[in-house]
Amino acid sequence: MSDDPRALLEASDLQSLQDAALSFSDTCREVIKAAASRGVDVHVKPDQSLVTNADIAAERAFRERVEQDFPGMGVLGEEFGHTRADSAWQWVIDPVDGTADFAHGLPIWGSIIGLFFHGEPVAGVIDHPDLDMRVHAAFGLGAYRNGERLSLSDFDPALDHGKARIGIPSRSNFVKRSADGAVFDALASAYPDFRVFRSCLTHTYAATGQLDAALEWDVNLWDLAATQIVIEEAGGRYLRLRERMHPGTGMLYCAVFGRPALADRISALLAAQAGGPEAS
Repeated sequence: MSDDPRALLEASDLQSLQDAALSFSDTCREVIKAAASRGVDVHVKPDQSLVTNADIAAERAFRERVEQDFPGMGVLGEEFGHTRADSAWQWVIDPVDGTADFAHGLPIWGSIIGLFFHGEPVAGVIDHPDLDMRVHAAFGLGAYRNGERLSLSDFDPALDHGKARIGIPSRSNFVKRSADGAVFDALASAYPDFRVFRSCLTHTYAATGQLDAALEWDVNLWDLAATQIVIEEAGGRYLRLRERMHPGTGMLYCAVFGRPALADRISALLAAQAGGPEAS
């Protein structure tokens, strides 16, 4: 018998949960567009990150939908914290991932919604309204981009891995909360054809194969809420490189994901760094 709690879920229930996640994503898109049309109001939070009226309105609307449709389930969101943390079911949301980009009119931001059952990802959506692009997935049901099934081919081991197209955060992510500048340097040296992203667009591109692999470093759970399920259902690999508690911030996560052979190779590269993380 499988130890994966998701194996207990019926296909019809999984489909209903995927449909709910997509409906919630539609709601967030509508609310964000409406808020933006009235003018983006930007504030600086205590941790110096930005929040806008759109972030607040979208997360509130999302929580109202969850309370209406799934009143026993928990919700973890960037703006309003955790409710019903003891529930086996947890919805996780980052209403506007890439708030600084959103506030400055750059279209690369996105909305992230994920659903977890006993800690395992069940459904996820990453929506990019300004790009009219959305990827979604549910356990055992596949991954899709704008309704088209995604299928990642593996990275050919005969190819020069130095030519792989990978997406990584800026170097500031590696030094802001930990002394991991050497990790960024090792990645940039081994994979010089890299792209720097500060939002979930890199996750979407890894799922669609437009990037061969991508990483996140020292981010919160809501930044990765949909990534694992979308990547794995597309046929890719998702590897947790590190999880650690950061004072005043909470649990932070590092992960690599994309074409399986390349994700494995990047994980091994980072594990070889002095004091580097080990994948799980």
